[in-house]
Amino acid sequence: MKTKILSLLFLFLHTYETRGKEAALKKPVAQKQQSTQTSPNKNTKNITQDENQIISSVFTQNMPTTSIYESIIEEIYGQKGLGLSREHVTHIKNSYCYLEFLVKLEKVKKDPQYAIYQTTDFKNFIEPSSTTNALMPTEELTESPAWKSIQITSQDLMTSAPWQNFIKAMICDSFDNDTTFIVDTTQANNQLFPYLPNIEMSYQDTHFTSLQLYQESLQIQSLLQDQQRQVYLNQIQDWQVSTSKLFNVITLFKQQDFYNFTHNQTAISSQKNTVVIPSQIRQDIVCYFMFMHIQKIIETYITIENIS
Repeated sequence: MKTKILSLLFLFLHTYETRGKEAALKKPVAQKQQSTQTSPNKNTKNITQDENQIISSVFTQNMPTTSIYESIIEEIYGQKGLGLSREHVTHIKNSYCYLEFLVKLEKVKKDPQYAIYQTTDFKNFIEPSSTTNALMPTEELTESPAWKSIQITSQDLMTSAPWQNFIKAMICDSFDNDTTFIVDTTQANNQLFPYLPNIEMSYQDTHFTSLQLYQESLQIQSLLQDQQRQVYLNQIQDWQVSTSKLFNVITLFKQQDFYNFTHNQTAISSQKNTVVIPSQIRQDIVCYFMFMHIQKIIETYITIENIS
């Protein structure tokens, strides 16, 4: 039970970190100067458009909600928990159902114990889709004898390729955000510097106290991000390396199709020829955007009242 809850609550932790940043890291605007806002990622617009297209197609297909986490999701995010809307709770259940579907499908393909289901309940999911679409589970499948007989654990989900790719991408994003932190901290320190000679009197200046609070919130945000990054790293089997080698494996990961299709849409869309997503990673990409989507859903519900 503890492992299940922890693997679910990573969403809560990540979105709490993000929401805290939005609430606390508001830059003082009293001084007129060149904008200190950092430029958004140049791919943000494209990724958002791509994500919206995927989400709108996924969550309108009457996707099932069956998973080993279904009751826990209801407990945490339902009316007795955070109080998310029924639609949003369903989206979270859909996402974990999809992850479970991919894990079970992989077992059917590779585990001799479940090979018989390749010609029965899972027969329509063994081969890649004849179109460019990702494979999607059905209510009929999740209610089938095969689905119920394939036993999986939270460890199976956390070590699966879709989940591993997802948290690897989160780590890449985390390190990329370090650049923003350095820029913001430098700008805050530069604005604080003129106040230092008369530090005692400066506390009567609301702009100084706002800057100081902003600088402290940046430091807290950095600590939270470091801790969350470590939570992710502890789950990645093939990234248990020294810090010096970690950046090498991150660089290699960023060169893979999965990362490019989820992060570098600008470069992909600029290619002259039509780009077809390789069949072996279509499902992983859909899974990635589903979890990114439900993170944003949960983020809107993270308030002081809800987490107290």
